[in-house]
Amino acid sequence: MFKLKNSRLEKHYSILIDTDTNAVLAVSEHTYSALFLSECMFNTQARFGVNFPNYVDSLLGTFFLANADPQEYINWTWHGPERKFIKTKPENITDELRARASLAESKLKAIENILKNINSTRLKVMTTLHFQDQIYAEKRTQALAFKNSGYNDNILAECPYVTQYAELEEISPRQAADDILLKAEISSQYLASTELLRLHYSNLIKKATTGEELRKISKDFVADIYYNP
Repeated sequence: MFKLKNSRLEKHYSILIDTDTNAVLAVSEHTYSALFLSECMFNTQARFGVNFPNYVDSLLGTFFLANADPQEYINWTWHGPERKFIKTKPENITDELRARASLAESKLKAIENILKNINSTRLKVMTTLHFQDQIYAEKRTQALAFKNSGYNDNILAECPYVTQYAELEEISPRQAADDILLKAEISSQYLASTELLRLHYSNLIKKATTGEELRKISKDFVADIYYNP
């Protein structure tokens, strides 16, 4: 595996290339974004970690295409065997290639905007503690088992999270179990609603064929996730 010489260079860049020419159509820091583009744009492929091993010694600590104008991407061609970029042959830079690169960049901006905003909204149900998600899942399992037993106190020894919650909140085990299940259901429904938005707008982006469509999709998404009830 490639080793980094400087912590500033830990970003792994991915690209979308034209299958016929290997010309670069889009550049992203996010693997998923490049993969997403390759799945919705005909005759393209994604390549990952393209700044390794040949583009990690920049004095500025940045990959040279990271700060390039997106319109300049097609001037570079990915040479896979050497993992290097070479100048694109002039005869390969056609109006059709420019149009595909422009559409790829528009799709990239749209999908990354959606993912960034969904991640932000999910912060309210995200935990930063190691294994906390596992604990929450076990809490729900124990609370559900206690409820399904008819709130039988005889199984409380098998439900330590329920008894712990009840003691700390000074409530009955039954109320503790119901509280745990309610909180789990609220979190589950919230995540489900954001996942529905992600799937819906991802599909719209996949089908879009113009930059104008994609700008409208992004605008509608922001309205849905932040303003619409």
